[in-house]
Amino acid sequence: HLLKKNKVTVIMGEARLTGPGTVTVKTDKGSEELTSKAVVLATGARARALPGLEADGDLVWSYKHALQPVRMPKKLLVIGSGAIGIEFASFFNTLGADTTVVEVMDRVLPVEDEEISSFAKKQFLKSGMKILEKTTVKKLDRTPGKGVVAHLEDAKGT
Repeated sequence: HLLKKNKVTVIMGEARLTGPGTVTVKTDKGSEELTSKAVVLATGARARALPGLEADGDLVWSYKHALQPVRMPKKLLVIGSGAIGIEFASFFNTLGADTTVVEVMDRVLPVEDEEISSFAKKQFLKSGMKILEKTTVKKLDRTPGKGVVAHLEDAKGT
């Protein structure tokens, strides 16, 4: 609705900026060169699959499973605090899940400005979320009907 209201044209395809205000878009119908005062490339985001921590849709979810959960989790461990991970962590935490975020870097939202990251972390902690920085998930032990035990390692190797 907002796109139509603001006269934004959405074209799905592979795009390349070819000059000031000019973009060439390759769609399944061919290529087209477009010009505009403003061009927005909405590239989207993809979550990474981590070796040994693959999603099964039951005990371990990918972002796709989290978009359409079959049940509300009581406890949730989110691996990664980038835009996708932190958004899901915040969402499920708000809905009442006991939520812990594990981030390998030294701060949440690691690609954002440090001030923004620090402010966001304070708000997440205030909301009851737990955040473990400089920590990796080494292994997941899955027990159907019971849950998952995550083996974590911090920067000190413990």
